[in-house]
This record gives sequence, structure tokens and C-alpha cells, in this order.
Amino acid sequence: MRGEPVALTGTEFNILAILMREAGHVVSKDLLAQSVLGRTLRPFDRSIDVHISKLRRKLGVAADGDSLIHTIQRGGYLFRIVDEA
Repeated sequence: MRGEPVALTGTEFNILAILMREAGHVVSKDLLAQSVLGRTLRPFDRSIDVHISKLRRKLGVAADGDSLIHTIQRGGYLFRIVDEA
């Protein structure tokens, strides 16, 4: 997928934009839901997780074979800074 356009939904794009802006830092699911969906998460609400799963599939993996988006238990998500040089 390197160098090729990736079709994203508006929600996926907005989540990715936040994660990339905060690259290297954990972004909570609550912050993503509030910023992107305009609401707070309810118990057992997996909507952000589903969007992240779709993003991971569309983005593929970094050169090292690992996902660009990491799940941080009880924390949220982290977009990895990858040095491909």
C-alpha cells in the first residue's frame, strides 16, 4: 500500500488525523468518541474499536511488519512513529 491512495470514510479520516497529530502519545477512546462521533461512549460500546480495526486493515503494516496503530490496554490507541530510513 505504500504510495497508493487509501479510501477512508469521514470518520476513519478524522480518527486517523487525531492519532497522527498525537503520534507517539496515547489517545483515549473517550477523546476519540467525543471528537469524532460527538458523543461519549456507553458501556460495551465498540464503535471506536470497529473504526480502528478498519483503519488498521486499510493502512496495512509498517516496514517492520508491525501495525501502525497500537492498542494500549485501558488507555486508548497510539499511532507509532516509524523511522523508515
